[in-house]
Amino acid sequence: MIRLIILFAIFLAVYPMIGDGWAQFSNDFNVDGVFNFISNLFASLDGMIDKLQG
Repeated sequence: MIRLIILFAIFLAVYPMIGDGWAQFSNDFNVDGVFNFISNLFASLDGMIDKLQG
């Protein structure tokens, strides 16, 4: 676990040097797409629970 934390800290320290920092990270990992997927998932679960309740 400690190795994972150290690896993540190194990643965060080095990644801004590869481009424009957060903007580059957001483009590479499609942060908006992941957020939209999770939002839609929770919305569909909420709708399904509402239908089950009645």
